[in-house]
Amino acid sequence: MVKKSFLLTLLFLLSLQLYAETEQSSEKSIISVVQRLLEPRDFRQHQRLIKRIFKDKNRYTDSSGNISTIKVVERLKSNGILKLFFKSPQELQITFQSNGYPLFFIKLLSDSLRSMGYHRYSIVEAKHDIDGFYWTISMKSEYMIDPTVLQNTLQKRKSSIVDIERESPTKWKYIIEIEHAQLDVKKVKLREELTLKKPVVDYWLNVEDGKEIKIESINDNNWYPYITLYDRELHILKRIKRDKRTKYINFKLPKHTKYVKISDIYQLNNLKNGIKVVTE
Repeated sequence: MVKKSFLLTLLFLLSLQLYAETEQSSEKSIISVVQRLLEPRDFRQHQRLIKRIFKDKNRYTDSSGNISTIKVVERLKSNGILKLFFKSPQELQITFQSNGYPLFFIKLLSDSLRSMGYHRYSIVEAKHDIDGFYWTISMKSEYMIDPTVLQNTLQKRKSSIVDIERESPTKWKYIIEIEHAQLDVKKVKLREELTLKKPVVDYWLNVEDGKEIKIESINDNNWYPYITLYDRELHILKRIKRDKRTKYINFKLPKHTKYVKISDIYQLNNLKNGIKVVTE
């Protein structure tokens, strides 16, 4: 009986120790994430506040129980601790990493950046290695890309930020999940005519439900079709070019077609009155 009581006591003490170690490890994990996102002097200056606001670790974990970097960023930002602005324009470098399809990944990010107002940037590097695909850009700006705004933009495309690595105030890296991502483009519903106005850029449409497509050039357009069909990874399945003014065009969609890009051989202004699209 004494032996049994001793064993129960020992198990209880071990469980308490394990719980304490887990709690300490979780706290350290959150603090280590915070340290990666801040300048050392900023961390030291706000250390007391940081320990207080990150005391409840459950607020900063994802559905798998892992520390969510983006939740930590949101909390730092809301408390005015994370600095994203500079006193003068700086040369910034941002790297995006993913294990997804490179062509799709670049299109997803360039569309996301454009919707956030980033139009002027240079591509520093695009490479593929055993850790995934890396796309690095540079730009001059008075403020770094806001991680929370980027996250909201990506979520509209069924994608998300997995982790953030901040090497310096002007050099950041984002690891992004795109397994279920889709381009944020209009989806053409079967047998429903879609009317599109004058394009600013090429028309991009999701036609994954269709097997055949009909495109009509509206009114007095001078359309010389340049159409590209893609699969979900943005591999080109087919190109259609016609150096002849065209009013209607219809054709069967190749198997696995998900996206279609509609343009003009010469200039988009040839589609100034818009187009109509129907899929069957």
